[in-house]
Amino acid sequence: MGKKIFLFFATIILFSCSQKKDEQLKDASSVVNYKIVETATPDNGLSTEDLDAQAIKNLEKAGIDKNSKRNIEFYFYCKEEEQAKQLTDHLRYMKYTAEYQISADKKEFVVMGYTTPLEVGALVGWSKGMSQVATKYNCVFDGWQIAVK
Repeated sequence: MGKKIFLFFATIILFSCSQKKDEQLKDASSVVNYKIVETATPDNGLSTEDLDAQAIKNLEKAGIDKNSKRNIEFYFYCKEEEQAKQLTDHLRYMKYTAEYQISADKKEFVVMGYTTPLEVGALVGWSKGMSQVATKYNCVFDGWQIAVK
């Protein structure tokens, strides 16, 4: 499911990157006339670090300085509700916003939220850490995204 979403957004990113004014959103649920720059679990032989590096380059093309700080939207998938609850609690302990809900296909739980402001250039290491947190709760880190004008 996340892999299909990644492929869709990766295609949009490749064809739509242009120089735009740097503007930050705190809630991408109301995105209108924004493009999403994201990374997700690798399915094409690229490592998570490679995908993150590509996404950071796309952000720079969109006018986002890699030294700027952003609230990053993130996603995890968990098979069991208890795992999703424990992961959500862990993320909140990290001072992130986080919530979980049943996925649209009702086969798993989605944990999503926003980080405190993070430096864009540090997302490569951050993603690796989020993958480790996911493993601790037997979940999968599905990636992150930033909406930019």
